[in-house]
Amino acid sequence: MKYSEYINGLLVDAYFSEDSVNNIFLPLLDKLVELHNVKNRRIVCFVAAPPGTGKSTLVSFLEYLFKKNYSTLKLQSLGMDGFHLYQDYLLTHEVNIDNKIVKMVEIKGNPLTFDVDRLNAKLNELISLKSLKWPIYDRTLHNPVEDQIEVDADIVLVEGNYLLLDKPKWKDLIKYADYKVFIDSDIEILKKRLVERKAKSSLSYDEAVKFVLNSDLKNALICKSSSVAPDLFIYTDKDGEFIKR
Repeated sequence: MKYSEYINGLLVDAYFSEDSVNNIFLPLLDKLVELHNVKNRRIVCFVAAPPGTGKSTLVSFLEYLFKKNYSTLKLQSLGMDGFHLYQDYLLTHEVNIDNKIVKMVEIKGNPLTFDVDRLNAKLNELISLKSLKWPIYDRTLHNPVEDQIEVDADIVLVEGNYLLLDKPKWKDLIKYADYKVFIDSDIEILKKRLVERKAKSSLSYDEAVKFVLNSDLKNALICKSSSVAPDLFIYTDKDGEFIKR
């Protein structure tokens, strides 16, 4: 199934096989509907994955697929990026990484550069309030923008790299998830995808490789090595095919 949508301000053309749709995605949506019917309340599903796995595109596609197949319930997809620390803070604060003091802005995207306390508070609202506002991340401003999405759905997919991270403060978030999905891929596949994605911006290929090795790939390894076991594990191969494991 071909799918085109603007993801983070860029038009993304994706393809999801009939096998993935019928054997992974629709059963996942059926499970979330079942949970809603049993618990009779809003259901929250975490979708965690390293950068480069296509999680943002996938949750957007799942929202589209849900609208096509379910008429009595509403599903929304939300991102974690709106909980980045503000750029002014990152520019003026430092952290110790591998016994080296670095500016936080140099490791933007690392778990340390997110406001996990604010995310915790907002997730508490998500399970407590019928309607609430959710922030987004503006790539042109390099900052979060508060209260941009009105959330009122019966089922909510929350996607982000570190939602299942087994680290102090982060692991406190897991209690908000009724269902947990993790998407993974081989590190060399992720590296290739991340470099190609970065090279589409204003960076040269060599600059893209340097950025990915110093930033995105390190974050991918954190996500891959330190996340708790999910309810559903999905792997993506070099061709972008999704496989249930």
